[in-house]
Amino acid sequence: MFKKEEKLSAEKILFDVFGAQKKVTAGYNSDALECDNVSLREDLLNILREEHDIENNIYQELLVRNLKATQSADKTEINLEKNKFYNVKNTL
Repeated sequence: MFKKEEKLSAEKILFDVFGAQKKVTAGYNSDALECDNVSLREDLLNILREEHDIENNIYQELLVRNLKATQSADKTEINLEKNKFYNVKNTL
């Protein structure tokens, strides 16, 4: 017997594509970081830039469709994070 195909919503498809794209981008990032061949590394970094652009396009589409919310950062929170990184920098 055949199962009825489940129809996926546009929302589900976009979130699945966004998740997959994040993994692709992370893979290129990791490979570029660990690459010893300069020419290959440059190629991987160019591809990484393109993958970031694709990821951003998907993210923007999620925002346009009100499927993803952004929130403004509080100035106090920003300063706390800046201080954390400043303190870490000074310990290195």
